[in-house]
Amino acid sequence: HIQSHIYGPGAFSVVWTKVSIRATEIIDSAEEARTQTIAELQKQLTGDLPTHALEFDGRTQFVSVPSIRYDGSHPITLETYVTHDQFNSIVVGDTQKSGLAIGAPSGKYNMHAWNGSNYRGAVSTNSAPTNLRVHLAGTFDGETLAVFVNGKLLKTAPLNGKFGGSGFPLTIGASPSGNEAGLDYAFDGVIDAVRISKVVRYTKDFEPPATLTNDDDTLAVYEFKEGQGQTLGDSSGNNHHGEIRGARWVGGNAIRHRAALGLSEFGRDSLDVLTQALKHKNPEVQIEATISLGLIGKDAKSAVPVLNELAKSSDQRVSLAARQAIAEIERSPLLNSLRNFFN
Repeated sequence: HIQSHIYGPGAFSVVWTKVSIRATEIIDSAEEARTQTIAELQKQLTGDLPTHALEFDGRTQFVSVPSIRYDGSHPITLETYVTHDQFNSIVVGDTQKSGLAIGAPSGKYNMHAWNGSNYRGAVSTNSAPTNLRVHLAGTFDGETLAVFVNGKLLKTAPLNGKFGGSGFPLTIGASPSGNEAGLDYAFDGVIDAVRISKVVRYTKDFEPPATLTNDDDTLAVYEFKEGQGQTLGDSSGNNHHGEIRGARWVGGNAIRHRAALGLSEFGRDSLDVLTQALKHKNPEVQIEATISLGLIGKDAKSAVPVLNELAKSSDQRVSLAARQAIAEIERSPLLNSLRNFFN
C-alpha cells in the first residue's frame, strides 16, 4: 500500500517514476498451497485408508435417510470424509428453497441454509481441490453457519433470517428434490464416513478424528463398514439407516487411485513424492505411483531407473504397471501425436 502525503493548499498530482520495495519475507501463498496439497496427496497415496466407501457418479446416485428431517429445533453438525472428482454438488443436505447442506456447489467448500428468502452460506475463500480426501464439517446453531476443512475454520456467516426446514429427508450425495430424478446437485466422487450431530460440535480449529464414531451428541453416524448391499447402516443405535440409490461400493484403493491422479496433475513438482512411493512396501501404492508417473510422461524421466527395478518385481501387476509407465515416459513426441490422432 503506497500513500502520498501533500501539505499545503491547492491541487496536486503525483507521478511515481521509480519505486523500490524491500521486504524481510516474501510469501507466495499459491506456492504454499500447492506444496501443502502435494503433501496431503502423498499421505493419501501411502497411508492407511478406509476399507470401504461409496462412489457416486454425479448424475443419478445418492443415499436417502428417510427418518431424518431437520426442522431447526436443535443445532446441527454435518461432517464427512469426502473425495471430490468434480464440484457443483452437495455432499450432505436437504435443500430445496429451504433446509441446509454442506458441499462444494460453486467449487468452494460451503455450509449454507435457507433464511426465509434466500440461501446464506459460509463459503471458503480458496477453490477446493479435486482428488483430495478431506474432513469436511459444517455447523449451524440457528443463527450462525460455519465451515471447516481438515479441522481448520474457514468461514462463518450469520443466517440473517429465520431458518426454514425443507421437510425432505436428509440426503447423502445430493440434494433431495421433488423432480423426476429425485435429486439435485448430485455428488461426483467418494464418501467414506458421515456423522450428523445434534449439537455444534466445533467452534474453532480442531484435530479431526481419525474415524467418525458414536457419542451422546450423535444423531446418526455412518461408518461405511458394510461394503455391499443397499443399506448404509447407522451405528448410533438410533436406526437412521440410509437407502442406497445406485451408489457403488468400492474399496479404499479407489481413494488411493485419486491421490495418484491428483499428484500427476502437479507434473514435475510431484516427482520426488512419486519416486519415493515406488519404494513403498504396499504393492497397491507402487502400482498407483507408476500410473501417475506414466500420466506425467516424458517429464518423469528421472524416475525411469527405479521403474526399471520395479519392472523386475515378482508381483506381475507391479511389473506390468512399471513397464507400461516406462513406455509412456519414453514414448517419442511423434508417437504421442500419432496416438492422439488415432484416438
